[in-house]
Amino acid sequence: MIIKSTNLSKSPLMEFFQVMKLIAGYLGKEDMETLKLAVVATAFLVGFDTLDAAVKQADKSGFTTVKRERDSVRDNTFVGFMEFLRSMTRYPDPDVSEAARRLLFVTEKYGKSIQAMAREQETSILHNWVGDMRQNGNVALLEKLTHLPWIDKIDEENTQYEATHISSTEEKSTYVTGLTDKARKEMQKAFENLCEAINSHAFIDGETPYIGLADKINVEVANAQQLAKSRATLLKNKKKKKQEKQ
Repeated sequence: MIIKSTNLSKSPLMEFFQVMKLIAGYLGKEDMETLKLAVVATAFLVGFDTLDAAVKQADKSGFTTVKRERDSVRDNTFVGFMEFLRSMTRYPDPDVSEAARRLLFVTEKYGKSIQAMAREQETSILHNWVGDMRQNGNVALLEKLTHLPWIDKIDEENTQYEATHISSTEEKSTYVTGLTDKARKEMQKAFENLCEAINSHAFIDGETPYIGLADKINVEVANAQQLAKSRATLLKNKKKKKQEKQ
């Protein structure tokens, strides 16, 4: 099988949606008729349109307003910090400019445009990034640039978003689950059918025409699975620390 896995059960709705959106984009760049995938690809895109409509309706429900506001606040602060770092790479003191470049490198290893990622993905990444920036070596670099509490402020705003997310989840779950659960299940089935068709045609007709599309799907699924695994580890560690303090 050239597609390794279709299991996205551990991914939150918006991360699942993002993976499906990316795959829909990949399908649009391929000739489905030539690949003999027209029927399953059409069913996939119909399923995605249904999921998209359900997600948009859920987003209008009012449950997400505070989360959007919290997300906007932390995004503004994070973007401001990144712009500050980039400006300091041009500082005339080479010691200062080198510190800025090294901190940019530390940040960019977490990905480009963290603020544009799915909200829960951003929360997890920022949590890890804050921990990284508070390592002694990075603190020393920050002290060369500024005395403003950028990292503390981003940590505070990220924690506030996470608290808002947790408090709203229980209230929102019944409404949103009813609205999106059916659409997600149908989308998952359409995704599995698409991948099964790709694997079948690759086995019969040869992998070459399908390997590019399959590789892209594998990357997106693997990234989502790794993110879910990292989140589970993070929650486990938080729970352990809380128990140790008691």
